[in-house]
Amino acid sequence: MGLRERRLAEELKTKEVAEALASVKKASGSDIALDINWDTFIAYDEYPLTRLQNYVLPAIVAAVESLCVDQMGKDALAARVKKIVIANLKPEEDFDKAIAKLNDSSLDVTVSLAGGSFSYPDQYSIQKYLEDSL
Repeated sequence: MGLRERRLAEELKTKEVAEALASVKKASGSDIALDINWDTFIAYDEYPLTRLQNYVLPAIVAAVESLCVDQMGKDALAARVKKIVIANLKPEEDFDKAIAKLNDSSLDVTVSLAGGSFSYPDQYSIQKYLEDSL
């Protein structure tokens, strides 16, 4: 982790993450928090951060927007999800662990973004998981 990664993380926090959070709150009609385990993203090069920005955040926003097209979806999400937690796996961990899962009052989104190839739950897998679980 260097200065470049710390700067990029700070930029993401103030711009892209704030915009994604605003979109999630608007679509859901509830005060959902977004908690990113930044240490798991800045421990490597900038690839996990740019992939978070370009793939993961848009997938989460799109899944929430699709799920919350009506009041029933909004109510179901608000009843179970108070925050969305995003964490990045270590490069040596199995890609199969890159999933979305409900835990207590959070939606935990685990991604594997470090290294040459990467894996993350896309919009449709997040949306389907939530529709099946709520």
